[in-house]
Amino acid sequence: MSDILNIFHTAVKQEIENGFVIAELTDEFIVDKWPKNINFDKAMTVRVFSKEVEILLSRSDIGRDFSCRVISDDYIRCNEKKTENSLEYYDELQYLDIDDSIERDNGKVTATGGGRYNLPMDKFKNARVRIRYYIDKYKETRQARICDWRVVEFVEEKKDGEK
Repeated sequence: MSDILNIFHTAVKQEIENGFVIAELTDEFIVDKWPKNINFDKAMTVRVFSKEVEILLSRSDIGRDFSCRVISDDYIRCNEKKTENSLEYYDELQYLDIDDSIERDNGKVTATGGGRYNLPMDKFKNARVRIRYYIDKYKETRQARICDWRVVEFVEEKKDGEK
């Protein structure tokens, strides 16, 4: 196992007891509760997250080395380098692509384009995912920009009066 995979597994053990995973493999798209068995030989991107932290393992192509990034509102760690996170952030709720006129089949929901994926939520009508965007500024112009983001949580149906 590579050093980066060891860093990933150690970070997940230290940071996330019960969370969620979104993983893109060469032959599968996984959205599920963590822990989950994943074939890392086929993995391109693996995001393990909770409300507090996200651990991201990614690579650009099969056969390439992984990189690992851990991000929370308090710190950012890339591979083994850890820095304080003093960045401002904002959250956005994004609707998940679900055709809610089709009932679940073996725990899987159906996307509007016909694909199917597991969704670790009891209710999936108007299901959304909360994304947290971290903001910094270009040095030259001081113009704000999104410099990183993480998945925070899945959100079930809107409550009355919620935007």
